[in-house]
Amino acid sequence: MNISISKCLTHVPNRFEMIRVASKRAWDISYGVPSPLGAVAKGHKPTVVALMEMTQDVMPSQKPIQNDVFFDDDEENFQ
Repeated sequence: MNISISKCLTHVPNRFEMIRVASKRAWDISYGVPSPLGAVAKGHKPTVVALMEMTQDVMPSQKPIQNDVFFDDDEENFQ
């Protein structure tokens, strides 16, 4: 399977979002979350599988980036 950036960009708004979504998905795959591609994903590295899922539009939905970042408003923790 040939994966190109232009194919991935048809499913996400820009390259930065593509990288964020693909890296989060690759992390999940590397920790055992199964791929909807099934046997097609066997033998490929998690990053490649994440991009394959993106190009075939079968990637499970991702949480918004606000949920991925922790903000601590407590000024006592800043030194």
